[in-house]
Amino acid sequence: MYWVAFKSEMVRTFIKAKRYFFDTLSRILITYLVFIAIFYGLQYMTGPSLDGKKLDELLIGYIMWTFAVSAYFENSFDISEESTIGTLEQLYLAPIGFHIIIFFRMISGYLFSIFYNVSVLYLTMLTTGHWIELPIFHFLLIITLAIPSIYGIGYIFGGLALVYKKIENSLNVVQFALILLVALPAWPIQPSSFLPFAAGAHSINRMVVEKIDFPLWWYFFIAANSLVYFLIGMSIFKIFETRAKKFNLLGQY
Repeated sequence: MYWVAFKSEMVRTFIKAKRYFFDTLSRILITYLVFIAIFYGLQYMTGPSLDGKKLDELLIGYIMWTFAVSAYFENSFDISEESTIGTLEQLYLAPIGFHIIIFFRMISGYLFSIFYNVSVLYLTMLTTGHWIELPIFHFLLIITLAIPSIYGIGYIFGGLALVYKKIENSLNVVQFALILLVALPAWPIQPSSFLPFAAGAHSINRMVVEKIDFPLWWYFFIAANSLVYFLIGMSIFKIFETRAKKFNLLGQY
């Protein structure tokens, strides 16, 4: 049953990307064009001072932000959209539970975001002519360990969407707040290391720019930090879900 549900969510993600191909392509192009605008804007203002190291930091930081935004919207916007089109109650009728469906949807969305964000990364490197050495295994490992913390934030706003329905403006504000989490220093360990996603994003930045090799315990720290925020987000979502059921808000918009 669980495998069928997971496979269905994978197929759903693929069908949506294929059926709304123009939207999928537009998403990639907009992300790409925003970076190109930032890159050439900074190059114009700073001139030769925009060296290779700063460009590496800019490129990796931007890709980390796009990963975070993709994960954040996977929960929050998806639940809000299901509520808007009136299919939310149908998901609650599934025998495996709504939270399992959302979890499988997160995984399928994450796999798609890897393709989407890596495509943008290589497209920007091709355009700028600046190529970075990206250890793809460690890159994907750290992203996979860190990204559940962003899903936790998505769960919180997904819960808000169940109760308050129209929260698009709040969703848009938070995606810019994610820039702070990507930009904060987190290695060596310090107070900002305990914020969601900060440790993972900064680790990838240092790994690419300064070729740092991290100790094994640091990977466990990233995973534990991410898991804590994921569980907190899920717990808060369950509170909002209980309230939505109590006041019969699931089918209303």
